[in-house]
Amino acid sequence: MGHMLRTLLVVPALVLLTALQAQVLFVDDNDNILENSTTMLAALDAVGVQPVVHDVAALGATPSYSEMLTYDLVIWYCSGDGVELGLWNAATDLQDLAQAGIPIWFIGTDMLYAYYPTVPTTFTVADLPYTVMGVESYDLQSYGDDGGEGCPLIDAGPGVTANFSSGLTWVFPTLWWVDGVTPAPGNVEVIYQMGPEGYALAGSPCMVRKLDEGMDVTSTFFDPALIGTSEHRARFVQETLTHLGSITAIDDVFVDQGMRVLPDGADALLVITDATVSEVEVWSTSGSLLRTMSGGGRTSVHVELTGVAAGSYLLAVRTAQGQRMVRGIVR
Repeated sequence: MGHMLRTLLVVPALVLLTALQAQVLFVDDNDNILENSTTMLAALDAVGVQPVVHDVAALGATPSYSEMLTYDLVIWYCSGDGVELGLWNAATDLQDLAQAGIPIWFIGTDMLYAYYPTVPTTFTVADLPYTVMGVESYDLQSYGDDGGEGCPLIDAGPGVTANFSSGLTWVFPTLWWVDGVTPAPGNVEVIYQMGPEGYALAGSPCMVRKLDEGMDVTSTFFDPALIGTSEHRARFVQETLTHLGSITAIDDVFVDQGMRVLPDGADALLVITDATVSEVEVWSTSGSLLRTMSGGGRTSVHVELTGVAAGSYLLAVRTAQGQRMVRGIVR
């Protein structure tokens, strides 16, 4: 029997994650400052993402590998908790999950300290931080290694300034225990670093993304719940989720209310637009182009999906006028 198809509206700022919002797992591994978990979930909600929540403390267990494998993004949130984290009990499952290609976003001020209390610490290929998080060494902590000052703000890394805001400050004058790390070799980019210029630990990376060996893992070594305002927290989340979707190669997209996507039998779609269509593409959420079909200059195009496995996809339509529109589909 074929799978039912439904369309999901794609908001320009969240091209990937809106298509996947029902497929996001938020692992709440924080039983220290509970309001921070509420604040983080509110920031996700502010940009239209309502994840499934797995509360490690309340359930007494971390999610299983098979459960996490059913999601399109796993957010593992530790906040400022550095005691008895479920994260390190799930290290093998998380490595397998990353190697299976499921994006993971690790977040926490003390998640490294919880398992590696000696600073500095250098990692090897046998360690989750090196193999999965993209971290070669855990170098320092704000407050502990800056003479008791704390990190005043964070700036976007030099390679991502077009995608992330700089100068993010905190609900406190400075933030303590932000971890500074050295990225591992390979395709690991620095998303945020400590600042400003003149601060003792300025330039120390504190958020990195590993796009290597089929993995897509982002590690944030501060707590976004402590970013100074709700507006800035939401912007940080939005920018991060948008950047996570950048590997889909779907760029310059927008939603046109004149575009409709309807089921057309068990294994097909009917795309209807107000403009003539030159091309239709079906993309996987990992960035692979699965199908390309000519629109033939028509305003309605039959899109055959026989043989396409169940899951979430992106449907991109190029009009004869050069416009590009995208909708998420769940098969």
